[in-house]
Amino acid sequence: MRSLTMVGLVAGLALACQAAETPEQAAERMAAETEAATAAIDAANARMMSFVPIENPDSIASLYASDGRLYPEAEPLVEGREAIRAKYAEWFGMGTAQIESRRLGLTVSGSIAVERTAWTMTITGEPGGPPMEPMVSQGKSVIVWQKVGDQWLILDDIGTSDAPMMPPGGGN
Repeated sequence: MRSLTMVGLVAGLALACQAAETPEQAAERMAAETEAATAAIDAANARMMSFVPIENPDSIASLYASDGRLYPEAEPLVEGREAIRAKYAEWFGMGTAQIESRRLGLTVSGSIAVERTAWTMTITGEPGGPPMEPMVSQGKSVIVWQKVGDQWLILDDIGTSDAPMMPPGGGN
């Protein structure tokens, strides 16, 4: 028993004496982790973009962690996969959406990734529905991804519009 205690003590001391990661080592590790995760996150983003035009809220929600959060502009926080699915279904009721997104940056550290994007969203009327002028919005987002098992899922999806805030009463 005494030898097991000694082995545990030596192992603990060896771990405690290891040098902390230098900033350069951290940057190298994160660059390698980012490179390794990029293809999987790109594939998840491509799936998201393929689900939008066919208005598939179930498939979109599957890209979020079970405890994921959506932070829509000028609306309350949406928490959990089912609530996110319902929010997308609500949005799809507004018209047909097209989204173009451009990555501004991606940083990965361990099982967490932070992606920054710029986007343009255009909403037009439903085919066969009443005519409507296209609504165009531009903005940016920060998306926090979490690796769960071998899959990258959206943990936090925070988007903001570039349009200025309207004064009370809509500026009338």
